[in-house]
Amino acid sequence: MFMHSLFKHLRENIKNISKALSLIVIANVVFSSCNSDDKTLYTLPSSATVRAFSLSPDKDVLNNLDSVFFSIDLYNREIFNADSLPYGTRVQALTPVITTESASAVELVYQLENGNDTTINYLENTSDTIDFRHPVKLVVTSYDGATQVTYTVRVNVHQLPTDTLVWSRLESGGLPTVFTAVKEQHTAMSPAGMFYCMTCYQEEYCMAYTTDPGGSWVASKIALEFTPDINSLTATSDALYLKDSTGNLYSSTDSGMTWEPTGAQASFILGAYGSRLLTTLQSDNSWSIAEYPSGKQYVPDTDFPVMNTSNAISISFEMAATTQVLVTGGRRADGSLSNTTWGFDGDNWIKVSQVGLPYNLENMAVVPYFDIEPDTISWRVSEPTTVLLALCGNDNASVPNDTVYMSRNFGLTWTKAPESLQISTTAVPSRTLAQAYPYTGISYAANMNKLPAFAKAHVTHPEWRETGWVTSNARLSRVSAPVTDWEVPYIYLFGGVNVNGSTYNTVYRGVITALTFKPLL
Repeated sequence: MFMHSLFKHLRENIKNISKALSLIVIANVVFSSCNSDDKTLYTLPSSATVRAFSLSPDKDVLNNLDSVFFSIDLYNREIFNADSLPYGTRVQALTPVITTESASAVELVYQLENGNDTTINYLENTSDTIDFRHPVKLVVTSYDGATQVTYTVRVNVHQLPTDTLVWSRLESGGLPTVFTAVKEQHTAMSPAGMFYCMTCYQEEYCMAYTTDPGGSWVASKIALEFTPDINSLTATSDALYLKDSTGNLYSSTDSGMTWEPTGAQASFILGAYGSRLLTTLQSDNSWSIAEYPSGKQYVPDTDFPVMNTSNAISISFEMAATTQVLVTGGRRADGSLSNTTWGFDGDNWIKVSQVGLPYNLENMAVVPYFDIEPDTISWRVSEPTTVLLALCGNDNASVPNDTVYMSRNFGLTWTKAPESLQISTTAVPSRTLAQAYPYTGISYAANMNKLPAFAKAHVTHPEWRETGWVTSNARLSRVSAPVTDWEVPYIYLFGGVNVNGSTYNTVYRGVITALTFKPLL
């Protein structure tokens, strides 16, 4: 009896010590599988704790499926892959790999095709496949049978291709203007980030401006004493410029409300370099490059595009000591179309392209943006890569271009962009003479399932709204605090002209799907 009592006493002490050690283990490892930096401790019996969760390799489903990282939230009792699997991944027959610490029972409860639930005894059937199209319950029973913990397991899959450039139209208002219809339009962006949109209808003109192309615009009619070439509208750092139909150059310092003649001439406006306006000027049969207000003129290279280039974009990068202004495509002095990019460093124009666009084009919109290349090892969303995108424009027969081109090296080489970045003509009809600009907007956690409405000030139609948009609850990067809003880089596409020469009274907003995802907690 003495020995029996002694062994019983020892067993009770060992059990108590084991429980104490379990709490110590929990204190050290409870968040080792989680993404949060929160150090709050939650005490679960160690034998009812899921120590690791993964999926067995299955190349028929996805390469490196076993490398997908799953977070284990012991507080909320949730297990999930924060970086969703690629769009279209089949998850109806996956084999989980579950690690516990001496659990007496591990059961998986999942939904069958007929909607009924079924239960799998994991400890006896570790190779069984599970349907993860719906949340799965993982029930873990502690070694002593006293505690049972139920986890919710989710295998997240992107609802849209993450690397796809998706476009949505801003409806019930079109371009920011006081007119109900538009005959011509041109939108310019200043180096400081101010947007200006000039429109024309029945020989009347309107100027609208804003710092947020998806927000409120101030729009009003303006009186002009000249017939403007609307497509020449250009913004420098301190003024707006516009030429008339005969080449006289005008300027405005009050957001386009009033215009004054400069006394200078311009045949085509290339763009702005800070406060300097870069133009070309034709005299008899010769062309020159002219700067305003300095009046400096010089003869361009014979291969230089003297008109109908893309919009000028300003970039700064490590290889260049100064800011560079780039233009792409256009028409040369001999009338032929160009496919190359030219750069201006403040002193000289140099042909940048070693490999130009696959086709010769003019009147394109070139915009700095991003490309997403999926990480095929861990299937996490990769960091975006800065690129230039060239879109719209037209060929020598004035047929609008439907192909998007990409440069990963600031115009040095151009290729056709991946299919994920191509624009569907059913979503955005073919056009030329459109303008595209980048803009970083804010998305909010409270509005994850729809895009926000856009209000316009002093405009006939009271509201812009987004249509045809689907977002995902997936996320891009990990952070250590709750995220309620985050920056999203968009492309705004203004107007454009169809093959018949009619102007589109539309604004589209494009974004790569992955760039809209809420950062990870």
